[in-house]
Amino acid sequence: MLLTLLIAAAIFGYLAWEDTRHATVQIDWATASEIDTVGFNLYRSNDPDRGFVRVNDEIIPASQEPLTGGVYSYTDTNVTPGDVYYYILEDVDMNGQLNRNSSPIEIRAKADFWLNLSLFILLIGLATLLVIHARWLNKSFESRREITIKGQKS
Repeated sequence: MLLTLLIAAAIFGYLAWEDTRHATVQIDWATASEIDTVGFNLYRSNDPDRGFVRVNDEIIPASQEPLTGGVYSYTDTNVTPGDVYYYILEDVDMNGQLNRNSSPIEIRAKADFWLNLSLFILLIGLATLLVIHARWLNKSFESRREITIKGQKS
């Protein structure tokens, strides 16, 4: 049991370390209406003023309900933990007209390692409790055995 916990802790510790090397940025947006909108493109740059590159491979389709708009989310996985990125949203209308949002949003990419790190700490804690419990049981057994042996000698 202890060995299994230690192996599991080692695996989650490794995964937490590995997760610190990878990050994602999630961009969420909503629209009130999308009349004549075909979809959206998302652009990223390390500079708020220039160098924007499209991050979505294909157009992000518009809502099926153009009068009520929609809620959208895009996860950018091609980022480095700790780096700051700037994003601009562009809508594409039915005539092929491209309309970019004029002000970029700033987001710092963060690694998502907390789940694996939490499991690592939990498993190390459980392994430690098992060791303490086993030692306590062993001492308790030894003291009862000593009392029994002393009781037999009398």
